[in-house]
Amino acid sequence: WHTAEDALVPVQGSLTLGLALTRAHVPYRLSIYPYGPHGLALSTKVTDCGNPAYAQPMAECWTAEAVEWMATLPAYKF
Repeated sequence: WHTAEDALVPVQGSLTLGLALTRAHVPYRLSIYPYGPHGLALSTKVTDCGNPAYAQPMAECWTAEAVEWMATLPAYKF
């Protein structure tokens, strides 16, 4: 996952990776959230280290989304 606002690592890198994975027929999930700097961790108040910019409600669902996606893969059953 990535945020569109990430100034340290441009989102284009994740988009390029997604395109390469598509071309190679490798399953993946890529979520681009609109807000937040690089290094959001869990994107919650618990991991924001006192910086409100690191608590992004729209991105905090990434862990649940990742588990949900992995459960659809044949080799993973959570």
